Amino acid sequence: MSPFVRCALVSAVAGLVIFAAFAWSPPTDTNFVLESFDVFNDGDVLLMPIELNGQRYSFALDTGAATSVYDATLVPQLGKLRQMVKAQTPNGEMEIKLCDSPKASLGRLSLPTNVPMAVLDLKKARQGCGHDMYGILGMDFLKNHIVRIDLDLGKVQFLRTLDPDPGVSMDLSFDRSNRPMVDFCPAKGVAPFACVIDTGDVQLGSGSFPAEMLGALADKKKAAKVGELLSHTLNSVKSESLYRVDSLTLGDFTHRGLYISTNQNGQEFGLSYWRRYIVTFDFPQHKMYLKKSKQYDTVDFRDRSGLHILRVDGCVVVEAVDKGSLADAARIKPGDVLLQISDTPTEKERLHVLRRLLCEGGGNRYDLATARRHGTVGENETCRRRFPVDEPNG
Repeated sequence: MSPFVRCALVSAVAGLVIFAAFAWSPPTDTNFVLESFDVFNDGDVLLMPIELNGQRYSFALDTGAATSVYDATLVPQLGKLRQMVKAQTPNGEMEIKLCDSPKASLGRLSLPTNVPMAVLDLKKARQGCGHDMYGILGMDFLKNHIVRIDLDLGKVQFLRTLDPDPGVSMDLSFDRSNRPMVDFCPAKGVAPFACVIDTGDVQLGSGSFPAEMLGALADKKKAAKVGELLSHTLNSVKSESLYRVDSLTLGDFTHRGLYISTNQNGQEFGLSYWRRYIVTFDFPQHKMYLKKSKQYDTVDFRDRSGLHILRVDGCVVVEAVDKGSLADAARIKPGDVLLQISDTPTEKERLHVLRRLLCEGGGNRYDLATARRHGTVGENETCRRRFPVDEPNG
């Protein structure tokens, strides 16, 4: 089986998962809505426009990040360097700068200035998500707000108060890093477990669990391993296992056939899961409210190509090719530039959309146009392969 593309960059500060880009729109309901921002409606990064010294930068709205993060290129605009700290990451220990917080804002909302800000090199994150992302908006800011994510409208809204019918109420708990968690039940007879709500994780599957948990579900015939995937971190690429879980229940809501990958940092559900709902987080009151969205019955996507792509200097570049995959059989190599997928030119299309096309394969067939660089000369070749779809995309 070809691994599916995991588009999440696991960072250093208490399990940060990175990504980002933005747009602002006027509040749509002055009674409840304090600020409203346009976002992609398909599970791509939730990009917020942060203003810093008169300039706007895209930050990812990330409930899976304990603290907000600024890109290393913004250091000249930040406050005094306070200290260097060491943090454990999936790749071992990493040194992180902590600087005084600058005066920055999201619309009319001020970012905290009484705590030091983490500084990380987010270049790999920008390449991985394909957006000009220069920071992460984490729980140090979000914990004080009521936040509604409505991908049916393509909006993230900060509310003054809850609206009269916010949806089904659920209790939130918080882990040691102050990240929000909610209880899921994987099957009858299996005890519920708390999962981190991670809106910064925009992989195509629904989430990730420890390998031991997925192995235990597989032993109970409640999950099945279907392949491997590549996970990009800040400084490496690692292989993880991919499982298809029979069902997962949250309160009265049940979804079947979800793709869940393994990780070493506990269990979490990313934006591909939460886009099935209109979600309102009342973080100050430790509550979450859910309404079914138009995407409630959507299925998870799984890569069929074996391609792993980044956006580098405006081009969609193949970072890796899985051995034995369709892309490998088509002689596509790392470093090749992907020009077109079927009828879709890659130059101006989002990576999130392109990755979905590689999952769907245009039905039973896809056409790839690539350019291979030999010095300054590009050699173009078109590769056509038929997708051997052996199961539904769900």
